[in-house]
Amino acid sequence: MPDSGICSIVGELWNATVVVALLNRSPHRRRATRARPPRHYTMELPQVQGRRPRCAQVLPPPVIPSGPRLWRTGDPSEAEVTRRPPTVNGGGFVVTDQDQRAVFSVDGCGIIGASGQLIVRDGDGNAILFIHKKGGVVQALCVNNWWRGYLTDYGEPSKLVFSLQDPKPVLCMKGDVQVTVEPKGRNRHWDYEVTGSFVQRACAIKNRAGQVAAQIGVKGMMAGRDFYQVVVQPGYDQAFVVGVIAILDNIHGESTRC
Repeated sequence: MPDSGICSIVGELWNATVVVALLNRSPHRRRATRARPPRHYTMELPQVQGRRPRCAQVLPPPVIPSGPRLWRTGDPSEAEVTRRPPTVNGGGFVVTDQDQRAVFSVDGCGIIGASGQLIVRDGDGNAILFIHKKGGVVQALCVNNWWRGYLTDYGEPSKLVFSLQDPKPVLCMKGDVQVTVEPKGRNRHWDYEVTGSFVQRACAIKNRAGQVAAQIGVKGMMAGRDFYQVVVQPGYDQAFVVGVIAILDNIHGESTRC
């Protein structure tokens, strides 16, 4: 092939390449590129017919603790509480069952020799709960009196099992006594409250759902401030209930106070 023919073919190829490059750089081409819809980065939860989306889960109701696992029964248990005079064994009170057997006893200031401290003993006289009232400057500035109940190990406090707060009278107003089973959860401030009048022996210990755990009342001809009845419902700890009654007794200046 003559040299002139080769040069002609190369020239035509060069012109075609230049035209393609110009077309790719044209404004119409750029506008077409810009006209593309933008990308949206979204995440949608899958919808299932008849079901809620996963982000709308319904949490189950909180579990209500039933107190420390010390003494529990499957049936309602009735017991009699008898206050001891301060001149007899230093005061306090004794809890007896329907067969008149001592199942619990509570020692207060008259025996321990210190105010704001209580000891709950079983029927054999062994210490099972040590209860004390918090003190100090910080406590004096609080609106509540705080009590702590501990399991005992060889007669010494070992494990915190419940706390009780007694609101101080403010402007002649007084709230209910509230009890928290330890360890305390994040979403609850109390587990039980005492409603009614302990002084009149007509009160109850109720859980957060309003169910009665224990009822305190009077029964019989001998009933009164020195002799009253307590009924503990099934599944609730009897020693825990006696510990709460001991604190109520001390709060109202009765047999466990000096």
